Amino acid sequence: MQTGRRILTYLKPYKRRLAVIYVALFGGVVMQLAIPLVLARAIDGGIIDRDFTFLWQAALAIVGLALLQGLFTFVRSFYVNALAEQIGFDLRNELYAKFQDLPFAFYDRAQTGQLMSRATEDVNSIRGMMMMALRALPHAVAMLIGITFILFRTDWLLALVALSTMPLLVFWSVRFGIGIRPLFLKVQQQFGTMTSTLQENVAGGRVVRAFAQEQSESNRFEADLEELFDRELRAAKQWSFNYPLTLMLSGLSLAGVLWLGGYQVLTGRITLGTLVAFERYTTLLNEPIRWLGFVVNRIARALASAERIFEILDTKPAITDRAGATPIAAMQGEVRFERVGFRYAGASGGALHGVDFTAAPGQVVALVGPTGSGKSTVTNLIPRFYDATDGRILIDGRDVRELTLASLRRHIGIVLQETFLFSVTIRENIAYG
Repeated sequence: MQTGRRILTYLKPYKRRLAVIYVALFGGVVMQLAIPLVLARAIDGGIIDRDFTFLWQAALAIVGLALLQGLFTFVRSFYVNALAEQIGFDLRNELYAKFQDLPFAFYDRAQTGQLMSRATEDVNSIRGMMMMALRALPHAVAMLIGITFILFRTDWLLALVALSTMPLLVFWSVRFGIGIRPLFLKVQQQFGTMTSTLQENVAGGRVVRAFAQEQSESNRFEADLEELFDRELRAAKQWSFNYPLTLMLSGLSLAGVLWLGGYQVLTGRITLGTLVAFERYTTLLNEPIRWLGFVVNRIARALASAERIFEILDTKPAITDRAGATPIAAMQGEVRFERVGFRYAGASGGALHGVDFTAAPGQVVALVGPTGSGKSTVTNLIPRFYDATDGRILIDGRDVRELTLASLRRHIGIVLQETFLFSVTIRENIAYG
C-alpha cells in the first residue's frame, strides 16, 4: 500500500488535468447509464404500443446520448494517456538525475542492464498502470454505484440476482492481485538480468570475438532468456486462470437475470423494456468487473516495478557535501596525501596503505606500478569519486572533504584510460567538460 500511495504522489502537480479527466469520465458514465433507460422506454412506449413518433424520438435521443458519451470518452482518453506519459517522463527524469548523483561505489556493485531496465521497462509498467488505474477503477466504482441505485430503484429482487456474484468477483480479484505480485517482481528482476547480459555482450563484442567466446556467451544469454520465459509463463498461467473465472461468474449473474426477469415479464410484474434494461445494466456492470482483472494485473506488475525504481531513488549518496563545506574560488594546484588508506566496499584487503606524497603546482608526477597497485584509486580519490578510509587529502592545504563537490571537480581535469565517445559530433566530444 505504501508503494501505491507513493506512486500516486506523482499526480499531485497535475490536479487540474485530473479534474478534467474525472469530469469527462463521470459525464460519460451518466450518458452510458441513460441509454438503457431510453431503450426500455422505446420498447415499451414505441414498439409495444406501436407509437412510431415516440420510437423515432427515442432513437434520436439514444444517438444524442451516444455522441455525448463519445465526446466525453475522447476527452477522458486523451488526458489519461497524456497524464500517464507525463508521469513516465517525470519518473525517467528523476531516475536520470539520481543516476548522476550516485557515487562510483554504487556503480561498482550495480549492473548496467538492471539500471537500464528500471529506466525503461519498469517505468513503462507504471505508465501502463496509470492508464488503466486512472480510468478503469473510477469508472468501475461510478458504474457500480450508478447501476446499483438504478437496479434497486426498479426491482430489488432482480437487483439482488444481478449483483449476487459481485462480492465473489471482488474478493477473487483482490486475492489474485496479492498472489501474482511476487511473480511479477521475479519477472522484472530477470528482465534486468537478461538486459545486463545483452548490454555486456554488445559493449564487449570485440573482447568476445577476440577470445572466440561467441558460443559461450550465446549459451549464457539463452539461459537468461529461458529463465525469463519460464517466469513470464508462470505469471501468465495464473493470469489465464483468473480471467475465465471472472467471465464465468459474470455469465451466472446474467443467466439469473434472464431467468427471473423472464418469469416476471410472463407474470406481468415487469415490462419487457424493463427486462431489456436490466440485461443491459447487468452487462454494463460485468464489463468493469471483468476489467478489474486487467487492472489488478497492471497494478501488481506496476507495484513490483515501483519497488525496483524506489530502491534506486531511496539510495543515499555516500559522498555528499559536508555540513559547512565551502567552495574553492581559485586553485593553485598543490596536492598532498597524508597517510592515506583506502579499501573498496566488499574487498578483503585495502587498495592503499599509508600513502604519502606531495605534488607541487606545475610539477609532473607519474605513478608507476603493476595492475591493481592503486594508481587509478589515487586519481579517483582527489575529486572525491571515493573518500579515503584513512588519512586525508589536501589541495592547497585544505582537506578535500571541506570543499563543495561542485567547486572541487570544476577545478580538476581528467583524461581517462579508456576513450568514451558520446553520440554527438566530434566537436561536442572534444569540447565536453
